[in-house]
Amino acid sequence: MVNKKIKNQIVKSKEITDRIAVLEIKQNKKKNIIIIQIYALTSTSEEEEKDLFYDLLEETTTEHSDKGKTVIVLGDFNGKVGQRETGEEQIKVPYGYGE
Repeated sequence: MVNKKIKNQIVKSKEITDRIAVLEIKQNKKKNIIIIQIYALTSTSEEEEKDLFYDLLEETTTEHSDKGKTVIVLGDFNGKVGQRETGEEQIKVPYGYGE
């Protein structure tokens, strides 16, 4: 969904998969903005499925990384914020799951 103020600036929109979509917006005469919206797989997904997703994301990003375009990748990366201890290193974040 796009704010109606910029609806006339939309160059194209394309659904790559149910997890990756691309929106191109005209910024000015020389420059466009590419927004790649993603919904990443969780860490519990099969490795092969995750590899296919990230390969397609890289392919999509590369395809839209032309000169004169700003590429923004955003969405739900399904990351977890928490606490982790690995040897001497300890990482603590107060708003995580503690995992």
